[in-house]
Amino acid sequence: MSKKLKTFSVFLGIAVIFWFLNALDKEYITEISLPITFHNLPENTSISAIEMQKVSVKVKGYGFDIVGRLPKEFNELSIDVAKSSVKISEKSEKYYIKSAQLKDAISSALPDIFSVVSVTPDTLYFELLTQRTHKVPVRLRSKVQYAPSYMRSAPELFIPDSVSVYENEIGLNTISEIYIEKLPVEIKENGIFEVKIIPIKNVKIRQKTVKVKISAEQYSEKKVEIPVSIINLPDDVQMLVFPKKVSLKLKIPISLYPHINESNFKATINFDSINAESQKFLIPKINYFPISDFYFLPDELRPFPERLDYIIEHK
Repeated sequence: MSKKLKTFSVFLGIAVIFWFLNALDKEYITEISLPITFHNLPENTSISAIEMQKVSVKVKGYGFDIVGRLPKEFNELSIDVAKSSVKISEKSEKYYIKSAQLKDAISSALPDIFSVVSVTPDTLYFELLTQRTHKVPVRLRSKVQYAPSYMRSAPELFIPDSVSVYENEIGLNTISEIYIEKLPVEIKENGIFEVKIIPIKNVKIRQKTVKVKISAEQYSEKKVEIPVSIINLPDDVQMLVFPKKVSLKLKIPISLYPHINESNFKATINFDSINAESQKFLIPKINYFPISDFYFLPDELRPFPERLDYIIEHK
Protein backbone atom coordinates (compact mmCIF):
# COMPACT_ATOMS: atom_id res chain seq x y z
CA MET A 1 0.00 0.00 0.00
CA SER A 2 1.39 3.44 -0.96
CA LYS A 3 2.05 6.15 1.61
CA LYS A 4 -0.69 8.37 0.12
CA LEU A 5 -3.26 5.56 0.31
CA LYS A 6 -2.36 4.86 3.95
CA THR A 7 -2.74 8.56 4.80
CA PHE A 8 -6.09 8.69 3.02
CA SER A 9 -7.34 5.61 4.90
CA VAL A 10 -6.39 7.13 8.28
CA PHE A 11 -8.19 10.41 7.58
CA LEU A 12 -11.20 8.53 6.19
CA GLY A 13 -11.42 6.47 9.38
CA ILE A 14 -11.21 9.61 11.55
CA ALA A 15 -13.93 11.25 9.48
CA VAL A 16 -16.24 8.23 9.88
CA ILE A 17 -15.70 8.25 13.65
CA PHE A 18 -16.52 11.96 13.94
CA TRP A 19 -19.58 11.48 11.72
CA PHE A 20 -20.78 8.60 13.91
CA LEU A 21 -20.23 10.58 17.12
CA ASN A 22 -22.06 13.55 15.67
CA ALA A 23 -24.96 11.31 14.65
CA LEU A 24 -25.25 9.83 18.15
CA ASP A 25 -25.43 13.34 19.61
CA LYS A 26 -28.81 13.95 17.93
CA GLU A 27 -32.32 13.00 19.10
CA TYR A 28 -34.00 9.97 17.50
CA ILE A 29 -37.32 8.20 17.73
CA THR A 30 -37.21 4.40 17.88
CA GLU A 31 -39.99 1.84 18.18
CA ILE A 32 -39.87 -1.13 20.54
CA SER A 33 -42.21 -4.01 21.38
CA LEU A 34 -43.10 -4.17 25.06
CA PRO A 35 -44.82 -7.18 26.72
CA ILE A 36 -47.49 -6.45 29.34
CA THR A 37 -48.49 -8.34 32.47
CA PHE A 38 -51.29 -7.48 34.88
CA HIS A 39 -51.29 -7.61 38.67
CA ASN A 40 -53.56 -6.72 41.59
CA LEU A 41 -56.46 -8.68 40.13
CA PRO A 42 -59.67 -9.25 42.11
CA GLU A 43 -59.61 -12.41 44.22
CA ASN A 44 -60.03 -15.69 42.30
CA THR A 45 -59.89 -14.10 38.85
CA SER A 46 -57.50 -14.22 35.93
CA ILE A 47 -56.93 -12.16 32.80
CA SER A 48 -58.07 -13.43 29.41
CA ALA A 49 -55.54 -14.33 26.72
CA ILE A 50 -54.47 -10.68 26.37
CA GLU A 51 -52.35 -11.05 29.51
CA MET A 52 -49.12 -11.34 27.55
CA GLN A 53 -50.12 -9.00 24.72
CA LYS A 54 -47.41 -6.69 23.48
CA VAL A 55 -47.75 -3.01 22.71
CA SER A 56 -45.62 -0.94 20.36
CA VAL A 57 -43.98 2.04 22.02
CA LYS A 58 -42.23 4.93 20.25
CA VAL A 59 -39.49 6.36 22.45
CA LYS A 60 -37.45 9.53 21.88
CA GLY A 61 -33.90 9.93 23.13
CA TYR A 62 -30.36 10.83 22.13
CA GLY A 63 -28.43 8.35 20.04
CA PHE A 64 -25.86 7.71 22.78
CA ASP A 65 -28.61 6.75 25.25
CA ILE A 66 -30.59 4.66 22.78
CA VAL A 67 -27.55 2.63 21.73
CA GLY A 68 -26.07 2.31 25.20
CA ARG A 69 -29.03 2.01 27.56
CA LEU A 70 -32.38 1.46 25.89
CA PRO A 71 -32.26 -2.35 25.46
CA LYS A 72 -31.43 -2.77 29.15
CA GLU A 73 -34.18 -0.48 30.37
CA PHE A 74 -37.20 -2.14 28.78
CA ASN A 75 -38.53 -5.20 30.56
CA GLU A 76 -42.16 -6.31 30.61
CA LEU A 77 -44.58 -3.64 31.84
CA SER A 78 -46.65 -4.53 34.92
CA ILE A 79 -50.07 -2.89 35.03
CA ASP A 80 -52.14 -2.47 38.21
CA VAL A 81 -55.62 -3.57 37.11
CA ALA A 82 -57.38 -2.03 40.13
CA LYS A 83 -55.90 1.43 39.45
CA SER A 84 -55.67 1.57 35.67
CA SER A 85 -58.63 -0.32 34.20
CA VAL A 86 -62.19 0.87 33.53
CA LYS A 87 -65.16 -1.50 33.46
CA ILE A 88 -67.15 -1.29 30.24
CA SER A 89 -70.50 -1.91 32.01
CA GLU A 90 -71.80 -3.20 35.32
CA LYS A 91 -73.21 -6.33 33.67
CA SER A 92 -69.93 -7.21 31.97
CA GLU A 93 -66.56 -8.42 33.16
CA LYS A 94 -64.85 -6.69 30.24
CA TYR A 95 -62.46 -3.82 30.90
CA TYR A 96 -60.29 -1.39 28.99
CA ILE A 97 -57.16 0.67 29.58
CA LYS A 98 -56.44 3.80 27.55
CA SER A 99 -52.99 4.16 26.06
CA ALA A 100 -52.56 7.47 27.91
CA GLN A 101 -52.42 5.52 31.17
CA LEU A 102 -49.95 3.06 29.65
CA LYS A 103 -47.87 5.98 28.43
CA ASP A 104 -47.69 7.41 31.96
CA ALA A 105 -46.75 4.01 33.38
CA ILE A 106 -44.00 3.51 30.80
CA SER A 107 -42.68 7.04 31.31
CA SER A 108 -42.46 6.60 35.07
CA ALA A 109 -40.54 3.36 34.61
CA LEU A 110 -37.92 4.99 32.35
CA PRO A 111 -35.02 7.30 33.18
CA ASP A 112 -35.70 10.99 32.52
CA ILE A 113 -33.44 10.90 29.46
CA PHE A 114 -36.17 9.08 27.52
CA SER A 115 -39.64 10.28 26.62
CA VAL A 116 -42.58 8.26 25.30
CA VAL A 117 -43.96 9.60 22.02
CA SER A 118 -46.86 7.21 21.43
CA VAL A 119 -48.31 3.79 22.37
CA THR A 120 -50.10 1.44 19.96
CA PRO A 121 -52.83 0.18 20.14
CA ASP A 122 -54.77 3.15 21.45
CA THR A 123 -56.84 1.02 23.87
CA LEU A 124 -56.33 -2.38 25.45
CA TYR A 125 -59.41 -4.53 26.05
CA PHE A 126 -59.45 -7.58 28.30
CA GLU A 127 -61.82 -9.76 30.28
CA LEU A 128 -61.63 -10.97 33.86
CA LEU A 129 -62.37 -14.68 34.12
CA THR A 130 -63.67 -16.24 37.31
CA GLN A 131 -61.40 -18.95 38.66
CA ARG A 132 -62.36 -22.16 40.40
CA THR A 133 -60.09 -24.29 42.52
CA HIS A 134 -59.42 -28.02 42.51
CA LYS A 135 -56.67 -30.25 43.83
CA VAL A 136 -54.21 -32.08 41.60
CA PRO A 137 -51.44 -34.55 42.48
CA VAL A 138 -47.76 -33.61 42.57
CA ARG A 139 -45.39 -35.48 40.24
CA LEU A 140 -41.72 -35.59 39.31
CA ARG A 141 -40.99 -34.29 35.82
CA SER A 142 -37.55 -35.94 35.66
CA LYS A 143 -36.03 -38.96 37.35
CA VAL A 144 -34.23 -38.61 40.64
CA GLN A 145 -30.49 -38.91 40.10
CA TYR A 146 -28.83 -41.33 42.49
CA ALA A 147 -25.14 -41.51 43.32
CA PRO A 148 -23.19 -44.44 41.80
CA SER A 149 -24.14 -47.82 43.37
CA TYR A 150 -27.28 -46.28 44.98
CA MET A 151 -30.96 -46.55 44.06
CA ARG A 152 -34.40 -45.83 45.49
CA SER A 153 -35.59 -48.23 48.17
CA ALA A 154 -39.17 -46.94 48.33
CA PRO A 155 -41.46 -44.67 46.27
CA GLU A 156 -40.94 -40.92 46.52
CA LEU A 157 -43.29 -39.32 49.04
CA PHE A 158 -44.63 -35.80 48.42
CA ILE A 159 -45.61 -33.55 51.32
CA PRO A 160 -48.34 -32.58 50.51
CA ASP A 161 -49.17 -35.09 47.80
CA SER A 162 -51.54 -32.66 46.05
CA VAL A 163 -51.96 -28.89 45.78
CA SER A 164 -54.79 -26.49 44.97
CA VAL A 165 -54.75 -24.85 41.53
CA TYR A 166 -56.97 -22.05 40.29
CA GLU A 167 -58.19 -22.20 36.70
CA ASN A 168 -60.71 -20.08 34.88
CA GLU A 169 -64.11 -21.60 34.12
CA ILE A 170 -63.27 -22.06 30.44
CA GLY A 171 -60.24 -24.24 31.15
CA LEU A 172 -61.44 -25.83 34.38
CA ASN A 173 -59.93 -29.25 35.13
CA THR A 174 -57.49 -29.10 32.23
CA ILE A 175 -54.62 -29.40 34.73
CA SER A 176 -54.40 -32.99 35.98
CA GLU A 177 -50.87 -32.96 37.45
CA ILE A 178 -48.42 -30.47 38.93
CA TYR A 179 -44.69 -31.02 38.40
CA ILE A 180 -41.74 -30.01 40.53
CA GLU A 181 -38.26 -28.99 39.49
CA LYS A 182 -35.43 -31.49 39.25
CA LEU A 183 -33.68 -32.30 42.50
CA PRO A 184 -30.30 -30.52 42.40
CA VAL A 185 -28.20 -33.27 43.99
CA GLU A 186 -27.34 -36.93 43.52
CA ILE A 187 -29.02 -38.96 46.24
CA LYS A 188 -27.17 -41.52 48.35
CA GLU A 189 -29.06 -41.40 51.64
CA ASN A 190 -32.57 -40.88 52.96
CA GLY A 191 -33.63 -37.26 53.07
CA ILE A 192 -36.40 -34.69 52.77
CA PHE A 193 -35.91 -31.97 50.13
CA GLU A 194 -37.89 -28.78 49.54
CA VAL A 195 -38.40 -28.32 45.81
CA LYS A 196 -40.04 -25.54 43.78
CA ILE A 197 -43.26 -26.18 41.85
CA ILE A 198 -42.96 -25.50 38.11
CA PRO A 199 -45.35 -22.60 37.33
CA ILE A 200 -48.05 -22.90 34.66
CA LYS A 201 -49.05 -19.95 32.49
CA ASN A 202 -52.47 -18.47 33.34
CA VAL A 203 -52.90 -20.86 36.30
CA LYS A 204 -52.54 -19.77 39.91
CA ILE A 205 -50.78 -22.13 42.29
CA ARG A 206 -50.66 -20.51 45.71
CA GLN A 207 -48.19 -23.04 47.05
CA LYS A 208 -44.71 -22.42 45.66
CA THR A 209 -42.85 -25.48 47.01
CA VAL A 210 -43.45 -29.03 48.22
CA LYS A 211 -41.29 -31.41 50.22
CA VAL A 212 -40.12 -34.69 48.75
CA LYS A 213 -39.07 -37.60 50.93
CA ILE A 214 -36.49 -39.77 49.19
CA SER A 215 -35.42 -43.22 50.38
CA ALA A 216 -32.08 -44.42 49.01
CA GLU A 217 -29.91 -47.46 49.54
CA GLN A 218 -26.96 -49.23 47.98
CA TYR A 219 -27.95 -51.97 45.57
CA SER A 220 -26.71 -55.32 44.38
CA GLU A 221 -27.36 -57.02 41.06
CA LYS A 222 -29.26 -60.26 40.77
CA LYS A 223 -30.24 -62.52 37.89
CA VAL A 224 -33.44 -64.56 37.99
CA GLU A 225 -34.90 -67.03 35.47
CA ILE A 226 -38.65 -67.22 34.98
CA PRO A 227 -40.65 -69.85 33.08
CA VAL A 228 -42.93 -68.46 30.37
CA SER A 229 -46.59 -69.41 30.79
CA ILE A 230 -49.40 -69.08 28.25
CA ILE A 231 -52.80 -67.77 29.30
CA ASN A 232 -56.19 -68.05 27.54
CA LEU A 233 -54.98 -71.06 25.54
CA PRO A 234 -57.95 -72.96 23.99
CA ASP A 235 -58.28 -76.66 24.82
CA ASP A 236 -57.90 -77.69 21.19
CA VAL A 237 -54.62 -75.78 20.68
CA GLN A 238 -51.07 -76.71 21.59
CA MET A 239 -48.46 -73.99 21.74
CA LEU A 240 -44.71 -74.04 22.31
CA VAL A 241 -42.43 -71.03 22.94
CA PHE A 242 -38.65 -70.92 22.55
CA PRO A 243 -36.92 -70.52 24.89
CA LYS A 244 -39.17 -71.72 27.68
CA LYS A 245 -37.58 -69.37 30.22
CA VAL A 246 -36.49 -65.72 30.19
CA SER A 247 -33.94 -63.99 32.41
CA LEU A 248 -34.16 -60.71 34.31
CA LYS A 249 -31.11 -58.73 35.34
CA LEU A 250 -32.18 -56.74 38.38
CA LYS A 251 -30.83 -54.04 40.64
CA ILE A 252 -32.17 -54.67 44.14
CA PRO A 253 -31.69 -52.69 47.38
CA ILE A 254 -29.33 -54.68 49.60
CA SER A 255 -31.90 -54.97 52.40
CA LEU A 256 -34.36 -56.65 50.01
CA TYR A 257 -31.84 -58.78 48.13
CA PRO A 258 -32.48 -62.05 50.07
CA HIS A 259 -36.26 -61.68 49.77
CA ILE A 260 -36.72 -61.03 46.03
CA ASN A 261 -36.38 -64.11 43.81
CA GLU A 262 -38.10 -65.96 40.95
CA SER A 263 -41.33 -66.32 42.91
CA ASN A 264 -41.89 -62.56 42.78
CA PHE A 265 -42.18 -62.55 38.98
CA LYS A 266 -44.31 -64.07 36.27
CA ALA A 267 -43.74 -64.06 32.51
CA THR A 268 -46.88 -64.58 30.43
CA ILE A 269 -48.02 -64.72 26.83
CA ASN A 270 -51.69 -63.93 26.17
CA PHE A 271 -52.90 -66.24 23.39
CA ASP A 272 -55.82 -63.91 22.61
CA SER A 273 -53.39 -61.14 21.62
CA ILE A 274 -51.48 -63.26 19.05
CA ASN A 275 -51.98 -62.72 15.34
CA ALA A 276 -50.57 -65.98 14.04
CA GLU A 277 -50.77 -64.91 10.40
CA SER A 278 -48.48 -61.89 10.69
CA GLN A 279 -46.77 -62.08 14.08
CA LYS A 280 -43.28 -63.55 13.79
CA PHE A 281 -42.30 -63.39 17.45
CA LEU A 282 -43.77 -62.86 20.92
CA ILE A 283 -42.85 -60.45 23.72
CA PRO A 284 -43.67 -61.78 27.19
CA LYS A 285 -45.31 -59.57 29.77
CA ILE A 286 -43.47 -59.42 33.09
CA ASN A 287 -45.49 -59.02 36.28
CA TYR A 288 -43.87 -58.23 39.61
CA PHE A 289 -45.48 -59.25 42.90
CA PRO A 290 -43.98 -56.94 45.55
CA ILE A 291 -43.11 -57.89 49.08
CA SER A 292 -42.87 -54.26 50.23
CA ASP A 293 -43.52 -50.79 48.84
CA PHE A 294 -40.41 -51.11 46.68
CA TYR A 295 -41.20 -51.25 42.97
CA PHE A 296 -39.42 -51.79 39.65
CA LEU A 297 -39.82 -49.35 36.79
CA PRO A 298 -41.10 -50.89 33.51
CA ASP A 299 -37.72 -50.53 31.78
CA GLU A 300 -36.07 -52.36 34.69
CA LEU A 301 -38.08 -55.48 33.89
CA ARG A 302 -36.85 -56.12 30.37
CA PRO A 303 -36.57 -59.88 29.77
CA PHE A 304 -33.71 -61.57 27.97
CA PRO A 305 -34.31 -62.66 25.33
CA GLU A 306 -37.03 -60.09 24.74
CA ARG A 307 -38.43 -61.83 21.65
CA LEU A 308 -39.58 -65.43 21.71
CA ASP A 309 -40.20 -67.83 18.83
CA TYR A 310 -43.34 -69.93 18.90
CA ILE A 311 -45.24 -72.78 17.27
CA ILE A 312 -49.01 -73.22 17.30
CA GLU A 313 -50.62 -76.57 16.52
CA HIS A 314 -54.26 -77.58 16.53
CA LYS A 315 -55.06 -80.91 18.17
